[in-house]
Amino acid sequence: MAPALGEHLRSFINTAVPAASPRRIANKSRGAAFSILRRSATTDNPAMDARLASPAAAASATLAILLLHVLASPATMAEAALGVNWGTITYHRLPPKTVASLLADNGIKKVKLFDVDSYTMETLAGTGIEVMIAVNNLLLEPMNDYQTAKAWVRANVTHYLTSTPKVNIK
Repeated sequence: MAPALGEHLRSFINTAVPAASPRRIANKSRGAAFSILRRSATTDNPAMDARLASPAAAASATLAILLLHVLASPATMAEAALGVNWGTITYHRLPPKTVASLLADNGIKKVKLFDVDSYTMETLAGTGIEVMIAVNNLLLEPMNDYQTAKAWVRANVTHYLTSTPKVNIK
């Protein structure tokens, strides 16, 4: 059985940065302090030791560790956090079916709509994409009236929650 990804990551870290310890150095050209990791392992070559102790080597090792950490993260966490803002004020508007297809093909599970129209909502129905609806800026003042707000929600939210197939409004 192959070792778990965590063991590979731990092995890489131990190989790339053995006995790493934080060390602060000053960057005289900018006057700022940077926190770096300095390798405590030494080689028989003083020039190699200087390169390993350089901020560039430490940054490179740190970047490699961070990259592996991100790649080792569960994909479901990354997908759950990814969403798209979908505005409709444009000169060359894509058809909603095309946009819904692009979202699904790229694994995007959440969308925020800045304008509600029936064609867009009907296209998103049954896709499983979570939809967040924003109120148009022009409607903010009229929404102060309870009856107006209630009618807007009934027409633009409730209607699509009760239709078949449903829009996944959150």
